[in-house]
Amino acid sequence: MKKILITITLAALIVIAGCTDLDDIYRQLDEQKTELATVKQLINAMTNKVSVVSYKELDDKSGYELTMSDGSKIILKHGAKGERGEQGEQGEQGEQGEQGEQGEQGAPGQDGDANLTITEVGDVIIIVYRGVTYTLPKGEASVMIALITAKNVGEKITLYIKAAPADQPDIWIDLNNNGIKDNGEAVNTFGSYVEYLLGAQTVTVYGKVSILHCPNNQLTSLYVSNNTALTELFCNNNQLTSLDVNHNIELRKLYCHYNQLTSLDVSKNTMLTNLFCNKNQLTSLDVRHNTELTSLSCGFNPLKVLDVSHNKALTFLNCNIGQLTSLDVNHNIALRELYCAGNQFISLDISHNTELTNLFCHGNQLTSLDVSKNTMLTKLFCNSNQLTSLDVSKNTALKDLDCSDNPLKALDVMHNTALTELKCYQNQLTTLDVSKNTALTRLECFDNRLTTLDVSKNTELTGLCCFDNQLTSLDVSNNTALTWLICYNNKISGDKMTALVNSLPTRTAGNEGSLKVINLTNSNEENKCTTAQVGIATGKNWKVMDSEDNPYPGSD
Repeated sequence: MKKILITITLAALIVIAGCTDLDDIYRQLDEQKTELATVKQLINAMTNKVSVVSYKELDDKSGYELTMSDGSKIILKHGAKGERGEQGEQGEQGEQGEQGEQGEQGAPGQDGDANLTITEVGDVIIIVYRGVTYTLPKGEASVMIALITAKNVGEKITLYIKAAPADQPDIWIDLNNNGIKDNGEAVNTFGSYVEYLLGAQTVTVYGKVSILHCPNNQLTSLYVSNNTALTELFCNNNQLTSLDVNHNIELRKLYCHYNQLTSLDVSKNTMLTNLFCNKNQLTSLDVRHNTELTSLSCGFNPLKVLDVSHNKALTFLNCNIGQLTSLDVNHNIALRELYCAGNQFISLDISHNTELTNLFCHGNQLTSLDVSKNTMLTKLFCNSNQLTSLDVSKNTALKDLDCSDNPLKALDVMHNTALTELKCYQNQLTTLDVSKNTALTRLECFDNRLTTLDVSKNTELTGLCCFDNQLTSLDVSNNTALTWLICYNNKISGDKMTALVNSLPTRTAGNEGSLKVINLTNSNEENKCTTAQVGIATGKNWKVMDSEDNPYPGSD
């Protein structure tokens, strides 16, 4: 192996008080560190036979950027500027006695010891940098993917790799970052997750990989530009701060959620069908060119604007927990699932989205919501808004309705016979008729103004939460599947409490029911449950507790 010895002489820096600029000395030291790092890169490139794919002049004309076959880049800078030239001499006396103009100041001189030249000769590139000549081969970029992990050497990373059968013999992983295919670095398993032992924190996968899944590997960097065959990339749940997929024009699926990305350019990825980039730090996202998208998940990003008007194939959209003040989905008539909770909407028009089955728009500022055209809805979560009314009479397919935490004064669910879960708590309801909802398994209607509640027709009910109302009685004798009941902060006492505990279905030992019957922290609690009444409940294998989950023995 050819060895190169570079001797760098640092002139002694003598500091004389009042005469030396320390900032200038530190600047020179920083420049020397950068130059040393660059020299090391060039030596490593020659040693590992890395070729130069391309080079270009920097925008500020201060040097060149080399793109290497292993995906790395080397920045070469021209030498430092010399001192400014001397002031020009005074001009001669003019003919009429006027004084001549002052000569211009001399331009900065180029440091003669820091020359940089790049010359192409045949199939090599000759670089002269700081007086030393480096000869590197010209070549094409290797088909590769480079991963850098924060895991330590000796730990394992897990990868899922797929490739076309014809390309599989050429797939291998450089686990020790030496640029050489060593024993044990061939990829023999495709289409399933495999653990690999790290010999270095930089790992390179060579060959035409079509699918790569590398989640949960503590990746800090991922370079995929040199593998244009990639159709599917899952790099979610890592520590990536940037991701360049501009060259991966064959990508169909990109899952990069749960990272630290501040930007993401998918304008060149026009074949994308699935994009999951939620849980990052994206302030903008342009998907206008991704007209093939069927699934887009970009929630939990500080997005203020989202334009999906060009994404007419969308069937799934998740933009939960952002800073959106509006969302236009009128062009997305194929949409089946819309998750837009936790934004700042004051209105939402879904009249054109007749295929919707799931709508989660909770945690906004909606004052009205028209779901009359969405007859295929099975799940509707519109809780935590400012709805004063809600008409779900046309939504007969509804199975799960959460309209809690709204100022609703009335709710008609008579037509929603398929309902299995109903959450209408923290409203202003004075009545609630669930007699037609015979499939209900869970009912949460607490913190309303109910004076009566008839659950006799809800024979499938397993859980009932009706605390903080004005109930004077409650009969659960027909609710034989009931496993938990929360009914404190009501007005049930005396014979009515006896009737309640007697109506509890008998549970079996080891499969006890849970009854929260009283709030001991509320001085206005009007429920009363005596020791004898507690005994009736416990005799049916029910645990009787207060509102804080403490065992309640009953009052005297």
